[in-house]
Amino acid sequence: MLERRTLLSGVVTGIVPANGAMLSASPALATVDFSVPFDVATIQADDLRIDEAASTGFTVIDEDTVSFHLPTLADGGVGRWLSLRGMFRATST
Repeated sequence: MLERRTLLSGVVTGIVPANGAMLSASPALATVDFSVPFDVATIQADDLRIDEAASTGFTVIDEDTVSFHLPTLADGGVGRWLSLRGMFRATST
């Protein structure tokens, strides 16, 4: 599960798939929406993990949204725990 997390002046406001969603298969992406714009240069693929496995990449959707490419789990099962580990910097406005 992904908890609301402070990142400088903002928080994670949403994630897809939704926190606590019951899924029958592992999703390919986890899209995270932040309450403030972030500095793209401060994001890394391993900032998001599923069951301790780092994501394999990311795609910036807009100034405050990023989709992380999730790894295939070794056991082929559905991940149980998503964690956001990086510290993103807000952009200067």
